[in-house]
Amino acid sequence: DHYAMDDEHALAICRRIIRNLNRNKAVSLNLREPIQPLHDPNELYGVVPTDLRQPYDVREVIARLVDGSEFDEFKQNYGTTLVTGFAHLHGMP
Repeated sequence: DHYAMDDEHALAICRRIIRNLNRNKAVSLNLREPIQPLHDPNELYGVVPTDLRQPYDVREVIARLVDGSEFDEFKQNYGTTLVTGFAHLHGMP
């Protein structure tokens, strides 16, 4: 937390903070060759109802978008309306 006496002092504090940021950090991504989904993405029109108030299984949507239809779901039992997990999309995690 910082307290500035005026606008000029606030800008000086901001410049000092930004100067100390580690901006050149390399990011390592687990890239791989893209894989077509096992399910046809054109089937999305049959999976998602036109009336968005109607329930649908978002896992069926994910299976038509992510590489190889591979979705590593976690906290599956945490909540019935919450879907979380990991996947690759066009080779990117």
